[in-house]
Amino acid sequence: MDSSLKSDLQNGAFTSFLLFSIALAAGTVRLSSGGEISYGGNTYYPENTSYGCLDTIPAIADGSDDQVPTCEVNLLLPSAAAKGLWSVTADQGVTAILMMGTINRSTGAVIGVETLFTGEYNYPEFTVSGGEDRVALLLTGQLGRLLEPNHERKTSPAFHKSIWSGELGLDNVTRLTRKVPWRASDPASGSVKGKSQRSGFAGLRDLARK
Repeated sequence: MDSSLKSDLQNGAFTSFLLFSIALAAGTVRLSSGGEISYGGNTYYPENTSYGCLDTIPAIADGSDDQVPTCEVNLLLPSAAAKGLWSVTADQGVTAILMMGTINRSTGAVIGVETLFTGEYNYPEFTVSGGEDRVALLLTGQLGRLLEPNHERKTSPAFHKSIWSGELGLDNVTRLTRKVPWRASDPASGSVKGKSQRSGFAGLRDLARK
């Protein structure tokens, strides 16, 4: 944790805030829970007239075993039309960042900021509560990319050229489908086993002759 933030959190009079940014195709939306805040060369606003304002942030799930961290950011929408803005297909997978910090209200200076979650925008869930339109933005940790099977990644000329365009090194390679043992040389199990079997049959023939 940022040392300045840690020190301020130990002060009972600190003022905290949340910052949320999401890099949508139409432009990055930056929201704050503590008024207009400048941080990292960017300005975060308490409300975006098109996309809404921060409502609640449930606990972040760390995940376990083959699960990835997830985060949910709930927004109040300015109108029903905003649902369409949060449903753009091209926005799935864009980067979203949630941060927490403290601020000196008398000077407006940010004391410290800690990143709580960095991930990708997965999908929205829309609800109507208390006569207000709301959306829950479901975010997935970027570690989820490590769990993708990547079945398309094979030692083939097509995949090789998709990564290194114009490099034709695999076009004339043969026996690509042959299984190569994870050893210095092929195992000689066939010859050993065959020899043992032939010796056994030869012994049976000798017994039959007797």
